[in-house]
Amino acid sequence: MVSKTSKPLGLRIKRHWLEEIVAGRKKIEYRDFTEHYIARFATIEDVEGGQNVTVREDIKFLRLYVSSKEYVIVQRRKIDIDNASENSDDWTFNLHIGKIIEDKSKARLKSTPKARKGERP
Repeated sequence: MVSKTSKPLGLRIKRHWLEEIVAGRKKIEYRDFTEHYIARFATIEDVEGGQNVTVREDIKFLRLYVSSKEYVIVQRRKIDIDNASENSDDWTFNLHIGKIIEDKSKARLKSTPKARKGERP
């Protein structure tokens, strides 16, 4: 049986990538396939008649090197496990990012520069 927990998964991220998520340009976050992340993304409990798997539905990206007051909570669409290349043992988690649920970041959307007077855009 698979169930979902309401507490978001907290992950630290650099300011640049946080800004890219807020701007909607970053759709996938990659993490190494390690025991640390395996334990953080889902918990598996043995119960009578099988296993109970609990997965995190939302992801809370906290900006690296600052207080946890600056963050973005996004909906997790899905998690894939992928190999970088066929000749490598480097596996990664691919976290597919959905819509932004809560934005408490100071990330500013970078807009295109305005045309000067008399110039064509």
